[in-house]
Amino acid sequence: MTVWLFRLFIVVFPLAFLSLNSPFFDPDFGWHLRAGEWITQHRVIPGADIFSHSYAGKPWVDHEWLQDLLISQLHSYAGLAGVQFWYAFLGATVVWLLTGLFVKPAGDSYPMPEQNDLVNALLLKCLAVIVCSGLLLQLSMLRPQIFTLIGFSLVLFLLVRVRANRIEGDNEGEYDERGRGGRFWCWHRLYWLPIVVYVWSWLHAGFVIGLALISGVAIAETANRRIVNNTSIPFYLRKYAIGWGYREGELRLLWRVLLVSAVLTLLQPYGISLYGEVLRTLTDGYGKSHIIEWQPLTIAKGAGQFALVVSLVLGVRWFFQGLTSTSVALFSVLLFMALSSMRHTIFLLPFAFMELGRFPVGIFRENENWTRLVKALIIASQMILLIILLLRATGVLSMESTVARLYPQQALSMIGEELKGKNLLNEYNWGGYLLYYSPQIKTFVDGRMPHWRDGERGVMEDYSAIIDLETDWQKLLQKYGINAVFVETDSAIAQGLRLLPEQWTIRYEDKKAIYFLAQQN
Repeated sequence: MTVWLFRLFIVVFPLAFLSLNSPFFDPDFGWHLRAGEWITQHRVIPGADIFSHSYAGKPWVDHEWLQDLLISQLHSYAGLAGVQFWYAFLGATVVWLLTGLFVKPAGDSYPMPEQNDLVNALLLKCLAVIVCSGLLLQLSMLRPQIFTLIGFSLVLFLLVRVRANRIEGDNEGEYDERGRGGRFWCWHRLYWLPIVVYVWSWLHAGFVIGLALISGVAIAETANRRIVNNTSIPFYLRKYAIGWGYREGELRLLWRVLLVSAVLTLLQPYGISLYGEVLRTLTDGYGKSHIIEWQPLTIAKGAGQFALVVSLVLGVRWFFQGLTSTSVALFSVLLFMALSSMRHTIFLLPFAFMELGRFPVGIFRENENWTRLVKALIIASQMILLIILLLRATGVLSMESTVARLYPQQALSMIGEELKGKNLLNEYNWGGYLLYYSPQIKTFVDGRMPHWRDGERGVMEDYSAIIDLETDWQKLLQKYGINAVFVETDSAIAQGLRLLPEQWTIRYEDKKAIYFLAQQN
């Protein structure tokens, strides 16, 4: 029964992912689609901005260009449904990778589940899938970041599984029970790492997290070996240096793989400029203070609750069995990343559930109440997902209301054609949606631009100054030659322009959006 529950959940998850997502839920979907279409049309990767009038012709590193190309091709052949199915497949891939992480690295002191523990092991996998599905639906959406989550999970999978087929012993030439050479069948997984990181660098700039993960494991495992072999260090300290069990030859190969991976990432279209884009993004103070997903994690925000849950999971895991020192080091870095930016919280997901999946299942065997509780959670979660699917199928639960709430659908149906060719001031969250409506609409800001700078001042800083009616807001309108304003009806800039009827004419207004046109037009 439990095996069938697990299989059913793996089937229901991508269906729910497909059903609950909408490409308009993320405001950046529009410019990703149009960038892919531009690449297809011109057969070249863009090196300068092609969508805005505020930054037109200035350098732009589209670090997600391959993903943009993929969704544009899917959209042209299969429409929005095809794009949704693509992201559903990616979400299911993440879950598959995470459940594949449940393996015991050498150095752990407890045995893997025996045959009679199969039910409990599957229950733990189901529990992980439940949490993964909820978090992916909430955090990944239809965004390129899911490629970074896949890349991170895959790199972690390869690093953890490097010894999965090797028997214990000091002889690296020993064979496992299937007669396969221990050295090759253990090491061959590391050879995939440069390929994974290289392809990842074409899909999303988050590949630097993959390089950081490989280097973190290499440093931690090297340090563990040095500490264990150093007899001058007291034993009560050396006993804590328990890593994932990498041998000397494997560590040398891991360092070489790291070097090759780093060199390969320089061979993508933007070269070293891609690292410059990553550095600007990570060090830009404006984005961290104004863009929600880049702000530090707090308990008051939803991601903070997730961090607490993950910490609790690892704390329980640690209390009952203990973590390896390598795991402790990685968890510390990932927790620091999550606390520094909500955007990075999701990287705790693969690591936390790797540890949860390796939980000593004998504890569940000794307490039947735990087993009943987990079974009840699995059944309840699947029932909830099935009910959501039923509501979506009958039209009771629709994403159209969400789209209408977030974006100016009605306004665009009336004035969309008039916005083309204007030097437009638009709401930041509407930029991608406007480009989805028409690539001929030249935006002032969109989701690509929080970290862009032209000299000392960034485009987003000028946008904030205008939208909030700061002292020089009218001078900035003149600086950018803005002759049309399309913003939320109750925004500060809308109230300011209402007071200037001799300069600005209201061409359209509803409860969601208002459109001003400069008098000289």
